[in-house]
Order: sequence, then C-alpha cells, then structure tokens
Amino acid sequence: MYKESRENLEAMGMNISDAFFSYDISHVALLQGVRVLLDSITEEGLVLRAGGFLPEAIVKSVAEVGATEYDKKHSYLQQQNHFYENEHVCVWLTHIVIEVQKLVQTKDGRLFLTNRAKEYLGLGIHQQYIILLELMFTLNLSSFDLQQEAIFINNMSAVVLQLLRDENRGFRPTKKYAKLLAKKYTTLEYDIEALAFPELGEGGKFDAFVAIIKLRLFERFFLPLGLIEMQVSGDRFKPDQFSKSSLLERLLPHSNQSDEEGILKSCLDFLG
Repeated sequence: MYKESRENLEAMGMNISDAFFSYDISHVALLQGVRVLLDSITEEGLVLRAGGFLPEAIVKSVAEVGATEYDKKHSYLQQQNHFYENEHVCVWLTHIVIEVQKLVQTKDGRLFLTNRAKEYLGLGIHQQYIILLELMFTLNLSSFDLQQEAIFINNMSAVVLQLLRDENRGFRPTKKYAKLLAKKYTTLEYDIEALAFPELGEGGKFDAFVAIIKLRLFERFFLPLGLIEMQVSGDRFKPDQFSKSSLLERLLPHSNQSDEEGILKSCLDFLG
C-alpha cells in the first residue's frame, strides 16, 4: 500500500524528502481524524445512523482532533449539543477518505475494518501520511463545494503545492498565489476562461477561479494535511491568508526552473 502510494507520487513528479521522515507530524488534522475514526471501529463493527452517517459520539471525537482552522471558523463545536456528520466537513472528509481508500466496508448498517485497514494501522505514521497524501490528489474535491467540477483545478494541485513550497514563508491571500500561478503557466488563462458560472459577480472568472482553489485546494486539501497554515481574518471584508508550513518545507525538495514544466507534465500525465 505504502510502496504503491510512494511510486504514484513520484510518477507525478513529487519526490519525498528524507527530512520528512524525521519530522513530527502527529498534529496533522486528517491523519488524527482517520486514526480516531478507525480506532472507534471494533470487531463487532460500528453501528451507523440512518443514511449511513456516523453516530454523534464518533462525529464529536473526530471533529475534536480533525478540525482545521477553517473548520473551527465555520463550526460551533464548543456550543453544540448534537453532532451530525453533514455539519462537520472535516468528519465528512475523513469518512470519505477511509471509504475511498477501502479501509472500511459497510454491512448490515455497520462499519467494519478491512484487511487493508489493518495493514494501514500497522504502518508508521509517516507512511500513513504518504498514503493519505497520494489519495487526496486523486479524490474528487468538488464533492465538498457547490461549484462546478473544474477537473483542471484538481490536476493542478501538485503544481500549486510546488509553487507554495518554493515561495518564501509568509501569509498571503489566495489571490496572490493564483496570480503567481497564472504568471508561470500562461495556458491557465484558457482553462479559467472555460469556467461557466451562472453568477460571476464583479470579479469575473479569475475571482471565481480564486474562490474555487481557496476552498478546494487550500482549505479542503492542503490545510487538513498540514501543508499550509491559515491566518483567519478578524475582518469579514479582508480575506483569510495562508503560508506554507514547516511540514511542507520538509516534505518536498525545492524545484528549480527546469523542473517546473516537468512537474506539471508528470502531474497531468498521471492524473489524465
């Protein structure tokens, strides 16, 4: 499982640095959420609520360890008396991840661990992280928002991550990163132009593109994996800002100018 995930990442032009394997990643939200959810499933299985949703006690446990700064901003965990999976996107994401990774199976209204889950739980924490990272590159992230699928945004995820890795640390709004991306890859403007929104507002298609990558890549992909840090704006008229994390600095080696097009091509070739 781990070997396959590592090889798939390398096929995308993403070579993992040796420094990553000595870095403390125990704080990573998605990693912790998956662990808590899998640990809650006994040999008798976990009884699901109607519709296949997780029971409230499990939702609360997963949300407490798996919530990112974005999730904390948009939820009221401390004030809640009831905990529903569809009200906590971090829990929903965790549930989907273990299903897509085939770590669980549902039978007669109960969730059971698979042999694959037992293999996963027997791995080291860094190996588990690599498996989750590779999965997130292939997950349909449009499931978590109301925007169009815009598959090219998923396909650009490794390129955006490398862009973040090669920038100096410092909190910036998503729009600034999007402008850097558009400047480096001029063909991106054609993909943005192809976006179709019923209501674009004053900002037009580029601002719509920025909104999608902020939600789909920064908040629902990079943040749960600890690849970026989020600075929540206290002013509703000012955007939240993001910076690469120290984890990302240790995960991926710096690219150089000659590598950039290769990373883009490898990523697009692999993801199709």
